[in-house]
Amino acid sequence: MEGFLHALYEYAQEKHVLSYLETWEYRRATCDLEEDWTAFRSTLTAEQEQRLNALLGRERNAACLEDQAIFSCGLSMGVGLGRLFGPALGSRAQLLGGGVLLLIGAKIFLEHTLG
Repeated sequence: MEGFLHALYEYAQEKHVLSYLETWEYRRATCDLEEDWTAFRSTLTAEQEQRLNALLGRERNAACLEDQAIFSCGLSMGVGLGRLFGPALGSRAQLLGGGVLLLIGAKIFLEHTLG
């Protein structure tokens, strides 16, 4: 199971799945960050720049581990729920899952079109 989770996580990272999940609000909040970082970094000394890069590298590693843990947890919960309720619900589980996916898709569509 762990190998399966790792393979799915690697696939999601390789195919840049997260970029498809970014919302309009996220893009709006982060649009000027690169310019702000460039302006901030221009005020640092070389030593401060090295310390900042080391700290940001550690933060990125921690964030990656958090992403892996959240992804694994969500996938494990989904597989566990499927094993628990799948036999009892049979094909109704597939219909319910499809309905949920349609509702999620409709919500995202409306958010992007209405704004």
